[in-house]
Amino acid sequence: MRFDEHNLFHPGASISTTMATTTSALVDNLAGEFQNLDTVYFTDKDAYIKIGLGSDEAYSRFGKWSEVVKVVDALFKREVFDKQRPQWLEAGCLFISLCIYRATLERKLGEPFRNVWMGGEILSPVRAVDYLGFARRCFNSGLPYPVCVRIPLEKWMNCQSDLGVCVSQAERLKTSALELYRTT
Repeated sequence: MRFDEHNLFHPGASISTTMATTTSALVDNLAGEFQNLDTVYFTDKDAYIKIGLGSDEAYSRFGKWSEVVKVVDALFKREVFDKQRPQWLEAGCLFISLCIYRATLERKLGEPFRNVWMGGEILSPVRAVDYLGFARRCFNSGLPYPVCVRIPLEKWMNCQSDLGVCVSQAERLKTSALELYRTT
């Protein structure tokens, strides 16, 4: 895939270093806002359901760009991505950063986040592994079939309960995705 000045991917060409720089700049800019976000509890039920879809291998590709926009807009409480121009790699990298940030929050707390009563209803926490699964879904949705990034089943199962494994798999997944976008 090739990246051009309009941030569009075109099948059949290769990704440039400009792509990696642009992706990094976007994610770094948004990461500066993480401490002002509630990355643990989503009050938007639809966004909560959509981010959970990435945790299921059956839904690890072929996401709709509108789903990504919905989750990101609900999280940031503003528009981040263009609704008409998918930026799968950037979105995947953003969710990798959110995964690592969310894991760091839980490590600092020293225990898993629990369900809370908020706004007249019980909210379940969005876990680091949910962000990881959604990142995988974003990456895979932008790659041509059958090319995809994968997390081995044993590692995926370990990600459910081990934040260290989750973070290491997040970093590995991002590295794999960047390479696939560069070479595909």
